[in-house]
Amino acid sequence: MFLHERTRFQGLVPALLLACAACTPQAGLAPQPPAEASPQGAWWHQSGDALLDEMVAQALGAMPPVCAAPQSGIRGGIRAVLHHQSAQKRHAQEQERAAARLQKAEAVARAYLRLRSWGDRLAARHAMLAPWADNAEIARFRREAGLVPALDEDMAGVMVGLNGQDEETARAGFERALADLAALTGQDGAALRARLDKTSAMPIGNPAPQNPLLAQAEAAAANARIAYRGGTAGFATLYVAEANVLAAREAQIMANYTAALATVRQWSEKAMAEEVPCG
Repeated sequence: MFLHERTRFQGLVPALLLACAACTPQAGLAPQPPAEASPQGAWWHQSGDALLDEMVAQALGAMPPVCAAPQSGIRGGIRAVLHHQSAQKRHAQEQERAAARLQKAEAVARAYLRLRSWGDRLAARHAMLAPWADNAEIARFRREAGLVPALDEDMAGVMVGLNGQDEETARAGFERALADLAALTGQDGAALRARLDKTSAMPIGNPAPQNPLLAQAEAAAANARIAYRGGTAGFATLYVAEANVLAAREAQIMANYTAALATVRQWSEKAMAEEVPCG
């Protein structure tokens, strides 16, 4: 579902740090809110995925801002020393808040990618229900006609049953990932599910290369279906061919997921290494 286009990302400085430029303290004045961040300033803006951008923004919106209010009103002979100590403390707190926000952004992105990967695996399993049920029906007809042994029908039933179990496992993984992302972003799970249903995931970073074995497996499975229906191949051949298709699809899903995780980690590490003072 995602990770099939190359996207370039330049100038990776987190917007939450760039916004600090608007927070230069002025004695006796209330702190000004951070300036609106440039879309180029935060890696989650540049992911190409509007829902991921929204999830991160919602999670960060519940956290304290990076820039602290300046402390003023210090008087007496030690004013300069106290002011310096106060500035150092404020700077350290700002750095801690900035790091915490970047860590939260990465956690949200990782949870989002995990949810999308489970959704892809669930979809892959669901897509096999109809063809495998059809295979089982053909096996039953051929067994009733005395053309194949009862083993064919038994194997078809096992195929359908195993796929059903694996689909339920994928559904449970999807539900867990959905709950995790909802908790991280402070959203209602049902509302988040509705947003997912209406939003297509976009490629993030450099996608994993397309597995050439997937096309080969799909072609072999199509030929095996024709051969079994024509009586020129056994059900075992069809069983293996169908299983290979599913294995290749899931391998591609996991390769996409792994590549996206690596990209997010790279962006996050670079953002953490940047240091833009609040002034």
